[in-house]
Amino acid sequence: MRNFFGSCLLSALIGLFAAPGYASDREREARLVAEIEANIFDGEVIRLDAEGVEFAGVEMAPTDEPRGAVILMHGRGFHADWPENIGPLRVALSEAGWHTLSLQLPVLEKTAKYFDYVPILPEALPRIDAAISHLKGQGIDRIVLLSHSCGAHMAMLWLEKKQRQRDRCLHRDWHGRHRLQAADATPFLVCFADDTRAGPIRRAGLPCCTSSCP
Repeated sequence: MRNFFGSCLLSALIGLFAAPGYASDREREARLVAEIEANIFDGEVIRLDAEGVEFAGVEMAPTDEPRGAVILMHGRGFHADWPENIGPLRVALSEAGWHTLSLQLPVLEKTAKYFDYVPILPEALPRIDAAISHLKGQGIDRIVLLSHSCGAHMAMLWLEKKQRQRDRCLHRDWHGRHRLQAADATPFLVCFADDTRAGPIRRAGLPCCTSSCP
């Protein structure tokens, strides 16, 4: 129930704060992508199309047949290879056998706060769709959405639009072990990570939830 009201509140805030012409800072986003390209060691920077808007992602394939794919969504104002969390996470997951795709999400100026981001949250939705299509085009159907900070709010909005979050969530049982709960056979898992240390996630073999599914 709490998550239902949280989802409703998020939608209400988007409707309240959204204004015509309000958009993300594409120039700053381009600078962040240039920073990734100048410093990347593992993986490859690719370009995807989100309903006519080009955006970047960092893709890394495992050496063997992938166990599935993980779409990573970074925190507020950061980039898709941020060295404190998303960067080490995507590399660790790839080393553990997952095909990773870290998305560059919409950003605002460096001083922007959370409520400044509310109107641009919907800009991330076609990027998630484009990432899923890209991975499925490579024959990968088992896809995990792993999000952090503001990226989690973008993912929550995407989930609400799809209206399927109850069928595909990764939960943690009372003993702290991971269990999968699905009402259908769709191999699509969703995870929201508040703690993005690579070690526990690598040991689990799947992205671990440190907060409940929406």
